[in-house]
Amino acid sequence: MENLFNNAFKFTRLNKDAYIEFGVMVNEDRQKVYYIQDNGR
Repeated sequence: MENLFNNAFKFTRLNKDAYIEFGVMVNEDRQKVYYIQDNGR
């Protein structure tokens, strides 16, 4: 998890309109799935 956040910060740091989103959703098997989404390159 730490590595995912580090990569998100690394690839968005120069983006003027950077965003990093951390979330959780429930799949069909009712398991929690955590995700990190960013707009880095």
